[in-house]
Amino acid sequence: MVLYVACFWLLLPLLVFFSYRWGGRPERQAAIAYLSAAVLTVLLRSAPEIKYAAVELKVVIVDVFLLGALITISLKSNRWWPLCSSALQAITVAAHLAKGLNPELWRLGYALMLGASSYPSLIVLMIGILANRARMKRSSLDFSRASFREAERARPTKQQQRSSANMVI
Repeated sequence: MVLYVACFWLLLPLLVFFSYRWGGRPERQAAIAYLSAAVLTVLLRSAPEIKYAAVELKVVIVDVFLLGALITISLKSNRWWPLCSSALQAITVAAHLAKGLNPELWRLGYALMLGASSYPSLIVLMIGILANRARMKRSSLDFSRASFREAERARPTKQQQRSSANMVI
């Protein structure tokens, strides 16, 4: 197995573990979506000798569903990183579209376009997990599980911020 593929399969389960340990709901949902899509892609992909020769409809469906899941997470969360993950997944879906529009597209080029966003997506998820962990350390309220009203009540008002800034210690 190629080293970068082995590293991917080592990093992905670790991120799933860390998302359940330190992440909020969006981080856990994205980690499970990535893991599910990766496993399904391996199971549904063609044999190595014909892989990337043509668009594989089953893999396209998996990638489109992953894009839909990431967009849904983006719309329901108060985080910035799901937008980045959605954009990176859109690159993968665009690669399928490019191969479909140009069947003579070089197999290696198609493979590189499909895999180009995999590590950046995991890095963005890792940043999201670490940001949630830092947010949890600063506050006792888990903003990913709290309702919008609870989260707003937990944040200090502008007047409280000004008065705490003017306090002499």
